[in-house]
Amino acid sequence: MVATQPVALVANKDFPANTLAELVDYARKSPQPLNYTSPGPRGVGDLAGKLLGQRAGITMQHINYNGSAPALQDVIAGRVPIMFDIWHSAKRYVDSGDLKLIAGASDKRLPGAPQVPTIAESYPGLSVIAFQAVIGPAGIPPAVLDKLSADVRAVVSSQEFTDRTASLGIDTWGNSPKELQAWFNQEIARWQNLVKLPI
Repeated sequence: MVATQPVALVANKDFPANTLAELVDYARKSPQPLNYTSPGPRGVGDLAGKLLGQRAGITMQHINYNGSAPALQDVIAGRVPIMFDIWHSAKRYVDSGDLKLIAGASDKRLPGAPQVPTIAESYPGLSVIAFQAVIGPAGIPPAVLDKLSADVRAVVSSQEFTDRTASLGIDTWGNSPKELQAWFNQEIARWQNLVKLPI
């Protein structure tokens, strides 16, 4: 594992809800599904919306985009009301007033927005993060795997890497292949029932 990044639920500046509770109330009263988007289908943002819909008892419809930039532009323009995105990607638009922050989607409050509650504070256990990991084909010789793993850990633990990522809210890891596999196994167990739902 190289790093993880917090995810945020953001909305068009004119969206009538300002908090998660208001968003859920709005969705419950609406005769139509609440449209939302993310950087892409079946990614962490898409799954976050499906999980929120399931836990809050609201109907949400994912609008597919290929990438964060076009999705963000359509949320800013009001064509889609809300979006789950990497916090450092959406933050500049929140700071400029083009979007508003509804909630953090990770298990800790977002860096730079400690006053805004997380979704997990209303729905315990509902926490999603984005991650970056180095993955290779099965059967890499152990000596090669150890060398690659050591090289990745050296980069991740370097001061340069820390300096470049600190302002983005990125948590650096640099764990071992076995620790990464254990983390993957936990995530698969956590998400497998949700991803079997109709999409």
